[in-house]
Amino acid sequence: MSDIKSKTIDIPLWRLFLVGGIAFAAFCAVIVRLSALQLFNYENYTEAANTQSRRLVIIPAPRGNIYDRNGKLLVANRPSHNIVADVTEQNSRLKKEFDREYSRLMKEDNLLRTIRARRKNNPAFTAEHVRRERDKRAGELRIISYVNVLKRYLDKTNRLLGRQDSLRIASIRKHFSHTRTIPITIARDLSEEQLARFIEAYPVDHPLKIVTQSIRIYPFGESAAHILGYVRNDRDDVPQIPYSLEDSPFVAEFLAQPEKLRKRHILKQYGGQKAATGVEAYFDEQHLQGTPGYQMMTVRPSGFAYATELDVPSIQGESIDLSLDIDLQIVAEKSIAQRFPDNRASIVMLDVNTGEVLVCANAPSYDLARMSLEPHTYSRELEEKHGAGVLLNRATRGLYPAGSSFKPITAIAALRSGAVTPDETLECESYIERGNPPRKFVEHDGRAFGEVDVARMLEVSSNVFCYLVSERMGIKALAGEAKRFGLDSRNTFELSTDRGLVIPTPEYKASLKRGGWALGDTLNTAIGQGDVLTTPLHLACLAASIARNETRTDATILRIPPEHLPVKHSGTPIGLTPEQYQTVVHGMVDCAKTGTGRLLPRGLKSTVASKTGTAQVKNKTAVLAWVMAYVPVEKPQVALVVMVESQAGDRRLGGGSSAAPIANDILKAWEKKYAVVPGQ
Repeated sequence: MSDIKSKTIDIPLWRLFLVGGIAFAAFCAVIVRLSALQLFNYENYTEAANTQSRRLVIIPAPRGNIYDRNGKLLVANRPSHNIVADVTEQNSRLKKEFDREYSRLMKEDNLLRTIRARRKNNPAFTAEHVRRERDKRAGELRIISYVNVLKRYLDKTNRLLGRQDSLRIASIRKHFSHTRTIPITIARDLSEEQLARFIEAYPVDHPLKIVTQSIRIYPFGESAAHILGYVRNDRDDVPQIPYSLEDSPFVAEFLAQPEKLRKRHILKQYGGQKAATGVEAYFDEQHLQGTPGYQMMTVRPSGFAYATELDVPSIQGESIDLSLDIDLQIVAEKSIAQRFPDNRASIVMLDVNTGEVLVCANAPSYDLARMSLEPHTYSRELEEKHGAGVLLNRATRGLYPAGSSFKPITAIAALRSGAVTPDETLECESYIERGNPPRKFVEHDGRAFGEVDVARMLEVSSNVFCYLVSERMGIKALAGEAKRFGLDSRNTFELSTDRGLVIPTPEYKASLKRGGWALGDTLNTAIGQGDVLTTPLHLACLAASIARNETRTDATILRIPPEHLPVKHSGTPIGLTPEQYQTVVHGMVDCAKTGTGRLLPRGLKSTVASKTGTAQVKNKTAVLAWVMAYVPVEKPQVALVVMVESQAGDRRLGGGSSAAPIANDILKAWEKKYAVVPGQ
């Protein structure tokens, strides 16, 4: 085995010092850099770390204004000064008070002691049971602690401002569960004096602050409440911070969308004021709601805003011009209030030629401002005072038997079917008997009218004449005529109903499984009773259609611009000969001159065509007084329907005696305002 000789490499000492020096210098550089990062630049990097979270802040938009046909402002906006409590984590004062109150409640709560003791006395009550019940009770105490602290602040504010605001536990629970990152409103709509006293009493850094939001105002008070509708302001419409990039993909998706889709997303999530009824609801998305603004805020982990990255202001909604004439609307409402202050009533007046609704009144009415701010409380008050259904727009959605107001349909159907000629008379006794066993079908006031033709029937409102001609023509011709005039279908009016309208037929009765069709069903339909159900709006459209010798009137609540005139309605000519048509018109004119509607034209310059009616509600709980009319007969311009509902047990109402004087008040106001000249 050969010898192995080891070799040694001689490294100069200066090289060792060089390498060691470089390594030491690098190590020192790392130490210095770490020191700079952790010690000298600590605040800068902490600030950067604390501002990585972003929030999308929604800014609700003011709603569009609403005007009547003559430019009078019906609905607008005004600032509402609300008191909010800053309950975010950034406000240490309230947070500490919440924690102290919570600790006190936890110590003093008897139920918690009972839960702890139950484990000792009941072996089946496991530690898991104890934990669940303890956590549940602790959560309840946490909410109670919020309520107690906020109530102390609110009580002090109430004493300072002379108010009586209160807290709703359900609202506080919901707020702290879902919207903890925004202040909570504890008092709404301060007066200017209260605002000044608040600002003077509380410093800027106080937990209670003032936030201003836009709310609806109604210059004409309760007038046209059912048609205008209301928006709900009973929630916190302050700028909101609902999303973070870390928690939801919504913000990134939102920013990547076109502006139109951004608006849709904002309104779906946080639309500000919520339209509830009437015009406010129907035209909400199309016109009134406006475009909410938004800000992209950089915020600290506590939720405190650090910087604004995006700032898109809100845009007020579009204004709309209604067809309503607020002056005539007020006259209609005052007439009801003066003549029947405790009754329910509806009035519809429309332009015969355009279908524009000039008046849409309901009684009793309600305060739109109160309904917007406190819908739950105010609704209960209304129900206690007036009964259920106060908010229902009876003029457009209330379903009622038409009574004798239906008889123009019977007359037209009889003439078109050939069941009777214009000059043919029928002997009308005080009743007829039909059926087996015989059943009496009586005249409306128990008298015999003798020889009656179509015109005379409309003048005196003969039931027996209608019985006899309906027996001749049958239900098919009668119901078919009513359907031609749209009494069983939704009108074009934006707020009209599409449910519950009934023109009875054998098929309809069969669908209810109430047996076969009987002659008595036809006779009752001929006088607008039985299963007939319609609305005041539909009867007003019927009057306008007869005035134009057409079958349909397309009603609208919007002002029709002059450039869109004349209006072509969706109906067809009625189909009567000139002699037949004049017979119907002549009968309706005589109704107003010498017949059941003779109180209607008193003091009027115009010639009036009308038909009165008195209907029994099917369950016999009320009597309905109807009148429908159009004027002037020579050149029809407006059609009108008035319906007054009796109070329970009151049978004294009549179309000619109760509803006609109200119609007279409105037509006088119309003639005066529009300077109507007889014959024009």
